[in-house]
Amino acid sequence: MEKIMIFNVPAQELGALTVLKNTYNDIDNQKNNNKRYYFVLSGPYISETENIKVKIFPWVKKSWFHRLFFDYFIAPRIVKTEKIERIISYHNLSIPRVKINQTLFIHNAIPFTNLEFSLIKETKLWIYKNVMSRRIKSSINKADQLIVQSEWLKKRILQTSTVIQPNNIVVEKYCSEIDYNNQFDHNSKSLKTLFIYPAGPYSYKNHIDIIDACKKLTKDNIEIIFTITGNENTIARNIKKEIDLFKLPIKLVGSLIHDQVLEYFKTHILIFPSKLETLGLPLLEAKSMNTPIIYRYSELYEEVLDNYKYAVSYETFLDLKVIIDEVMEQ
Repeated sequence: MEKIMIFNVPAQELGALTVLKNTYNDIDNQKNNNKRYYFVLSGPYISETENIKVKIFPWVKKSWFHRLFFDYFIAPRIVKTEKIERIISYHNLSIPRVKINQTLFIHNAIPFTNLEFSLIKETKLWIYKNVMSRRIKSSINKADQLIVQSEWLKKRILQTSTVIQPNNIVVEKYCSEIDYNNQFDHNSKSLKTLFIYPAGPYSYKNHIDIIDACKKLTKDNIEIIFTITGNENTIARNIKKEIDLFKLPIKLVGSLIHDQVLEYFKTHILIFPSKLETLGLPLLEAKSMNTPIIYRYSELYEEVLDNYKYAVSYETFLDLKVIIDEVMEQ
């Protein structure tokens, strides 16, 4: 019986957690008695079955030091103790000090872009860009195989690595499990035109495009949902300050669970100004529900949306303002 270890301690919120559960469901549905899977996680997000074992290490998420200690000492020990034969790592990083086949799922696009982050305002993202990027690229060069979710990311990786070969990078297109009976009603009428942007308060999420567009609007029959509270960090506080100062039609509802986001997609148009994603999960899910989408143009999003008929792109916040005006007049 082949023993496979799946490391996925980062999984704890929307995108990463969705990928984890999809992986778990795929394995569970196979009912393959010739393989035993060991999931290494930071929380109790899945259940054990006959051929799936779960190991939980909640302390891994406490700090960078805890994560490094886990990667260099605990993870190799688990591999040795359980006599693991193959590793699938969702950490973007290979497990050090082991000599077995390793597949990396690369879900962080930061190392492959030109975006820069403030050490003071976005310390975690700065570390990813200036420190972790080197570890990720080193891990890619040592891996036996990579899994990515788009041709765009595959191309970016090949531009930065002379070691990994194209045939060792597998593109697995994400398929969202959504109740397709729940669709956006294009015939419904509302007193307000409703929009949503489900994203955390990070500079690359680019909420400022929506804020600047709203400052130029002349009509007030509009409501835009942001999934932040306005208290999370400096960027969130600045967003809230702008909304309050200019009395913008933006409502802060805080973080939402996955099902709540899908409920909004039945009634709200998705605005997606993000400058950086590995995939752009909200785009795929909104598309699957026939939800209209307004998105900031990028090569990746063009690939993800694939000529979706209810999507329109923009390049500047003034373009976004014009599109929102047109939608409100319909």
